[in-house]
Amino acid sequence: MRIIIAGAGEVGTHLAKMLSNENHEIILIDSEEARLKPIDSSLDVLTHEGSATSVKILQEVLRKKTDLLRRVRSSACFMRQGQPNSWSFRVVNWLCMFRNLIRMLRS
Repeated sequence: MRIIIAGAGEVGTHLAKMLSNENHEIILIDSEEARLKPIDSSLDVLTHEGSATSVKILQEVLRKKTDLLRRVRSSACFMRQGQPNSWSFRVVNWLCMFRNLIRMLRS
């Protein structure tokens, strides 16, 4: 499975590590090179420096068939599931937005 993870913080790095150990092709995107350097040298993942909201970067990493695009970030404010400001609600909305963007880029 080819998986793109946007965000190389604690959550994104942990997710990339877990998935790469299961023999998935992982691409980790982050705008901070300092976060990507230690990951690039220690994990079996591809890293890409830049913003995951940039159409140009998304076009580059989405050239091949991608099974999952996931944005992760930690937040001090996790609210109950289902509330409009909850983490899960925002993630679902974000994924829907990117699903539509991927469809647009591939057409």
